[in-house]
Amino acid sequence: MTRSPYLSWLASPTAPGLPAGLHPGFGPDLVIGYATGYGPAELAPFVASLRAHSRAHVALVADARPETAAYLAANGIDRFDAPQGAGWTPHLLIARFKHYLPILAAYPQARRVLITDVRDVAFQGDPFAAGYPDDAAPIALFCETPPGTLGDHGANPRWLDTLIGPELAATLADRPVVCGGTIMGEPSALATLIRQLLMLCAIQRSGALLGIGADQAALNVIVHQGLGPAIAAANYGRVATIGYTAPPGVTDRGLTNPDGGLSPILHQYDRHPAAKAAIESRWRSSDLASFLPKKPKGLAKNLARWRKSFARRWPERR
Repeated sequence: MTRSPYLSWLASPTAPGLPAGLHPGFGPDLVIGYATGYGPAELAPFVASLRAHSRAHVALVADARPETAAYLAANGIDRFDAPQGAGWTPHLLIARFKHYLPILAAYPQARRVLITDVRDVAFQGDPFAAGYPDDAAPIALFCETPPGTLGDHGANPRWLDTLIGPELAATLADRPVVCGGTIMGEPSALATLIRQLLMLCAIQRSGALLGIGADQAALNVIVHQGLGPAIAAANYGRVATIGYTAPPGVTDRGLTNPDGGLSPILHQYDRHPAAKAAIESRWRSSDLASFLPKKPKGLAKNLARWRKSFARRWPERR
């Protein structure tokens, strides 16, 4: 048996490269996200819609390509270099959380922080606006239901089984699904949440962390087992997570919720073609560069899948 590559990675000092200086004149709120592999065309709906509604500090881990760096600088966004450490790393959906810790530390004056996906998030209001039930929560995670629960919602049952086993997973089967794509809270509480998530992920074999799902399973365990001061905020409040829900209304005011209201943060809008077209037509100009990598196909795709399947089953010595 081999030692745990994940635990070795977790103990390693790899961290994103901090910029030489942070953009002045923003704050006191902070938005953090991971945007590697994207060009200005992919970043535009997130960046342009956020800047239309908020003067928060924004810190993105992003590529150093001149077009991307210039686009982010023009919008007052602090660009952090992705870690370059060699060796084994988990899937980016897990690795990003470790990398968020030094970014949080770079903004000691931050009052409130939104940790968010980038590619499928857009804004139609100030993400930090008051008047929502989660205003006073040290940490708020946002539900991607209704419909469904942890016992029957997409791949969530499988992710939860893999993390904590079917018996414990069954005790959470009737709970709503909180999504790992948007998290808001106080900086110190979020740092504690991140460390909890990273340690919970160590339950699994390292190979299972080469795929997706462990981060979301861990967040649901933290919320629903009361491991920290995190609340599960209902969908269609501050955040509308619309991937599995009915298509939103597309109006001149924006993408509307079932009650006709507007959420300031839209997540997974790209799952619905009309919503995706509305957001991109408003916020993305046609002259922006795109750097999306080509996805593997055929034999390369199958080899990658077989390697991950083997790694999930390889025993480890702890």
